[in-house]
Amino acid sequence: RCLLMGGGAAAKVTEAETGRAGRRHKTHAPKRNKFDSIIGEPPADPQDAAVRKYLESAEERKRVTENAMTCLMRASGPNVFGVLQDVSRLAVVPEEPAQLVTLPVQVLMQRWVNSHLKQTYPKPIIDLSGSLRDGSALYHLLLVVARERMPDTPMDTDQAQRIAVVVEVGNIVAGVPFLTSSAISEGQGDVLLAFLCSLFMARPALATD
Repeated sequence: RCLLMGGGAAAKVTEAETGRAGRRHKTHAPKRNKFDSIIGEPPADPQDAAVRKYLESAEERKRVTENAMTCLMRASGPNVFGVLQDVSRLAVVPEEPAQLVTLPVQVLMQRWVNSHLKQTYPKPIIDLSGSLRDGSALYHLLLVVARERMPDTPMDTDQAQRIAVVVEVGNIVAGVPFLTSSAISEGQGDVLLAFLCSLFMARPALATD
């Protein structure tokens, strides 16, 4: 329409339409309260940076924990549990459950074993070498986490037979057959730790109530 009406007229039409469009789309500044000049802008919270840093670190911890749990679930394969396991039972006051991921594996496994033996075994496990040599603690542990596979006859007196049962049942339940009688009787800490980790993954027995 501007081209048909000529340059001068087109300019007037354009100015008029632009003015009307500006009035239609005019943005209104927010109304100021009469106290604004007295109160002013709210001061910056000095803790904002600290709060942001805390939230960022919390998100990072959550991400790392989720990644770790994903890796554990993938590694466990068929050992994925149908019942929710409450690993917070292994935390010691005043620890937070999230701090469990920072513990050495040996400490975590000792806590797990002791949590199952505290009602049936006379003494706590102090280390994974000396405390497991006679096979008694491992035998009682298997009675808790794999009772259906253990023999009905008690084996409190015959150490060799007790260790043989632990090796046979333990390798079946853990799914990794590398536990041997010599590893138990000689207190081979690395083998015993690997066995306990495999057993923990297969039979944590920490189901929520």
